Amino acid sequence: TATKVKGNRTVTGTVLVRDQTGYGAEGAMVTATWTFPDGSTRRVTDETTNDGWAWFQLSGVKNGYYTLTIDDVVLDGYRYDVDDSVLSNTIRAK
Repeated sequence: TATKVKGNRTVTGTVLVRDQTGYGAEGAMVTATWTFPDGSTRRVTDETTNDGWAWFQLSGVKNGYYTLTIDDVVLDGYRYDVDDSVLSNTIRAK
């Protein structure tokens, strides 16, 4: 999502990690990379909540396109299924 409150833009990327049964996987470490409008990048990590969500938020961003790309997901006892995953998405902050 992209929001703007009193001139302050925020971009938030949410990632849902599911186990093989389709339920949210708690405790997975998600590593991702934000790509900024100027092409620069920032690597970020978050651990999934009890319902499988990881959150990546940037505040005070400028107008432009931001892409969040998932680099890796690690959870003991599970294999990261790259082929059946959505690995990136782009949003515009206005």
